[in-house]
Amino acid sequence: MSKVYVAGEYTDRVQVKEIYRELRECGHTIICDWTDRTNEGITEEDKSAWAVEYMEGVRECDVLIAIVSSPKFIKDHPKLAQLITNFMNPERHQGEVMGAIGGA
Repeated sequence: MSKVYVAGEYTDRVQVKEIYRELRECGHTIICDWTDRTNEGITEEDKSAWAVEYMEGVRECDVLIAIVSSPKFIKDHPKLAQLITNFMNPERHQGEVMGAIGGA
């Protein structure tokens, strides 16, 4: 089965958790589950380590699902947005790009 990374805003974590559940039921592996993390009490070093982990998850996944409910996500996460754009390069997956974008 596929290794999947689901990108999204923390405010969409309930929706992302449901997607995780459905993907796992189908036998897929979630690369990085960020939905239980919180900024409460973490250091800048922690944030940097998480950012590296998220970017590595995008690079390592077979399937990328992006839940973008507001333009703020792209503005606040430019490096991740660039990785998502790079992931969607048809040559990376021999023309088979999978993704879902939800929101208003």
